[in-house]
Amino acid sequence: MSFAFKPKSQALNWDQVVRTDLKSLIQSTDLQALEQLLSNITDAQLSKADLVKFGDKNMTKLFKVG
Repeated sequence: MSFAFKPKSQALNWDQVVRTDLKSLIQSTDLQALEQLLSNITDAQLSKADLVKFGDKNMTKLFKVG
């Protein structure tokens, strides 16, 4: 059996990323919220427009989660 990554197929839900308070998420250990956020990130395809539109602060948050 071989392993293959599946292609990224959906746009990132930036609203969910922006709304997420990482400090609260870490302190609460809310696994359901973390799983939803990670699912959003791992299946998403990022574009150059995303990088420009959402800026350094939100990209940093995205990479801290991932």
